[in-house]
Amino acid sequence: MAKKNSRRTDHLAQPTQPLPVEDHAVMPAPAQRSTWLWRGLAGLFLVAVCVALYGRTLDYPMVFDDEMYLRNNPLAGKAESFGYLGNIREFANRPAKLGLDPDLATNFIMRPVAYATFYLNYWFDGFHPRWYRALNILLHAANVLLIAGFTGMLLRRLGVDRHARGFISLTAALLFAVHPLATESVTYIIQRFASLSTVFYLGCLWLYFAADQASSLRQQRLFRAGATGMLLLGMMTKESTITAPVMAVLLDTLLFRTTLREALKKAVPLLLCLPVIPGFMLLVAWAQKPEAFGLASAIHLANLKDNPWEHTHYLITQLTVVLHYLRLLVWPTGQNIDPTWPVYDHLFHWSVLRALAVFALLFGGTAWIMRRSTSQPQHRVPFVFLLWFFVCIFPSSGAVPLPDMVAEHRSYMASIGIFIGIAWGLNWVREQFLTHDHLLHLAPVAASVSILGLSVATWHRNDVWSTKLSLWQDTQAKSPGKYRVWANLGVAHFERKEYEEALRCTEKSVALEPLFARGQLNRFALLNTLNRHQDTIKEIEKIVKTMPEFGRSVDVQYQYAVALISVGREHEGAGWLKNIVANRPDHTYAHIALGSFYQATRQPAAALHHFRIALQLQPTHPKLPTLIQQLEQKDSLAVQ
Repeated sequence: MAKKNSRRTDHLAQPTQPLPVEDHAVMPAPAQRSTWLWRGLAGLFLVAVCVALYGRTLDYPMVFDDEMYLRNNPLAGKAESFGYLGNIREFANRPAKLGLDPDLATNFIMRPVAYATFYLNYWFDGFHPRWYRALNILLHAANVLLIAGFTGMLLRRLGVDRHARGFISLTAALLFAVHPLATESVTYIIQRFASLSTVFYLGCLWLYFAADQASSLRQQRLFRAGATGMLLLGMMTKESTITAPVMAVLLDTLLFRTTLREALKKAVPLLLCLPVIPGFMLLVAWAQKPEAFGLASAIHLANLKDNPWEHTHYLITQLTVVLHYLRLLVWPTGQNIDPTWPVYDHLFHWSVLRALAVFALLFGGTAWIMRRSTSQPQHRVPFVFLLWFFVCIFPSSGAVPLPDMVAEHRSYMASIGIFIGIAWGLNWVREQFLTHDHLLHLAPVAASVSILGLSVATWHRNDVWSTKLSLWQDTQAKSPGKYRVWANLGVAHFERKEYEEALRCTEKSVALEPLFARGQLNRFALLNTLNRHQDTIKEIEKIVKTMPEFGRSVDVQYQYAVALISVGREHEGAGWLKNIVANRPDHTYAHIALGSFYQATRQPAAALHHFRIALQLQPTHPKLPTLIQQLEQKDSLAVQ
């Protein structure tokens, strides 16, 4: 008869097998103290590893979406934004009315818990990156500790001996801690979405399964309530947390052999939370486009606006993307913040078939291991945690089409399953083949070498993130045909006052994609910066003839007005500026330019009016207070 798990036979008068010492209800005090000491030291070591790898990134600049979703986001940094449910339609459409990406509102509405942490960072130290990154590093360290603890708890329940579960849980946690694929979720400030949601995800599952071993009904209910609270917080941090109830049921049925009926009954509080994310998606879809409201508009909420992916094409292509994530987890070379990826429209492409073949081999191999050793519950681990990877990755790599086919941060939570599987595999090799004294240390040595190599890779990957220029130079070398990459490289050169090189990169960007509005706008701004005002006027008038929608952009109108004033057509340019502030009263630089025009034409009262408005809009502007003070002094002298 197969040996039964001691945890599932505690109703018997006597267990069929003697319990290990560490699993007895009462542990001798010295052994207990020793165990807690080693756990504490291991925890401190894991945290130290995270700090050592990421601590030097604290003062790296904000980059890419950090600026779009935080620094330049009119919704971030404002406490009143969290009351959006009071006027959801106005809030959901506010960015679009300001000429900004509607996803700024969508993102905020769907992820208020994450934005609450960003707001606390802003309240503490504005938009300086140091404390944003410090919190990101702490969240990563928290995830590392949660992985070690959660894995150890599951393995203990499976009857795995103390040495094996210590090796597996510590190795899995270290692999996660040092792997360079995590850099996009730690060093990249805005991707706190990934790391914070993983804290809630792991916390939810840990409390959920800890409740099974609670010492009282009251404690069990507290754990279950805590798990549900963690799930709701995670759902309001990132949508992929929706898989936690599914994962809870799968772990219960596949790992611990609980009946499906019993597992579903136990998971009812978590399963009842599943409509939360679809409900918010439907709410945002209705608020932004009530005339097109429906399930399809909700699913495609974040999809490309001008040229959305076909859902089937997205799903098929994601098969190759998921294989790419798996390859990076095993061999992390060629990391890229903005890769170019081919889109596949049917299954019979070689790349798609190859991905399906690899997945079939992985599931077939791990299922064979599980079925071959039915008497040893720990042999279910590789199959179940391979399933973890695919379940966690599915929301972003299948269920909902997203604007970018590939983004490394999407694999952050999912990678936990792969690392636990790899750690289990190393331990299995150690137990099966390295039993001789002189071979016992080979598995720990192999794990240590891998961890050291991954740490070096993470160190070098963080070097790439150290400046905007180094990040986009690295990206451009890997994605030379992507217009967005050239545009961001141009911005990086602009901020270093390398205007000619910035213009070259920006012109490359619009050559690749003439309809890229931000690229065209940057080109006009650079021409003005280089005092090529006649070229600015000529290029704007030329593009507006073929694409009139560019002429309706207030930012394009602003660059046109600046160029007109600079070539001596002051009154014509001022007319454009007046039109801008009439339609966009919050356009800071239009007020500044109009104030400068009035100052030059000796109309100090009108100049003061616009400078004061601009200062209200941008209180940190370095020159406005001095300009206002000078004009006020002149006005005071004139009155005297």
